[in-house]
Amino acid sequence: MTAGSDGRDPLALDDAPADIRAAMMLRESASMPFDPGIELALAEAAAAMGVPRSDIIRLALREWLATNADLVDQRRRTMSAKPGNAKSIDS
Repeated sequence: MTAGSDGRDPLALDDAPADIRAAMMLRESASMPFDPGIELALAEAAAAMGVPRSDIIRLALREWLATNADLVDQRRRTMSAKPGNAKSIDS
């Protein structure tokens, strides 16, 4: 089965778990616009560390996901428990 052959939009992120949505958005981080203050902080952090802006975004997101993994797991369990969802909470 190929992506999208089931009639669903393969790029639709509404039903994807938070970590999957974040990873998909991160692929486009080079063109991701932020508020001017955030852009300045990203530029300063990138310059101080000697790495590209996209690496700073990846690092920040990775740290956030690691710190908040319990929130991501809780949401995944909640989504699994919704009526009509074939996946069991314990699987």
